[in-house]
Amino acid sequence: MRTQFQQVLSAVGLATILAFQAGAQEKGKPPSFPPINPAAARLSQTITGLDGAGFAIACGDEMGLLLAASEAGTIQGWKKDVLMGIRKGSGSANRLRGHHGPILRLAWNGGPVLASLGSDHKIFLWSVKEGAVSKSFDTQGNLRALAMAPDGKSLAGAGEDHAVNLWELPEGKAREKLNEHKDWVSALAFSPDSKLLASGDY
Repeated sequence: MRTQFQQVLSAVGLATILAFQAGAQEKGKPPSFPPINPAAARLSQTITGLDGAGFAIACGDEMGLLLAASEAGTIQGWKKDVLMGIRKGSGSANRLRGHHGPILRLAWNGGPVLASLGSDHKIFLWSVKEGAVSKSFDTQGNLRALAMAPDGKSLAGAGEDHAVNLWELPEGKAREKLNEHKDWVSALAFSPDSKLLASGDY
């Protein structure tokens, strides 16, 4: 029987996959993509079939998924067989629906929880395995950036109110606001150890 994830997900727009030399694989873990080397990178394949302009993209080695969010309010996912070129990636993605309006940002560490930010002023926390929303909450303002900590324990969002909001994951419980910025915050990134958060404004 097909899972809800497989039933609910299908194709969003255009995603380009770059192929690189194979890296070392840890025992018991799926193979991961090596760091990007611009001099050696080449176009491997093009995935088509998005149902609108693509606004965000995320990739997770652990789940073996490439995810793309679109103007049509869908998140579409392609499995590793498409990414590795074993199966052609056109119009055969899984599709998640939930937001009312375009999905502007995705934040994902490749684990069981995916965060999406919509123009409907909502953040959805998705169970990637189930393909269903586990939590949702209002952003209380126009957010322009979203980032998930690599350890999967924190989510950061920021935008036009100059504040950086923090939430605990997977519960989505609101934490403190960081109020040092004097203009719109447009970019967020966690350090690899999840201990530092960088934020950039206009």
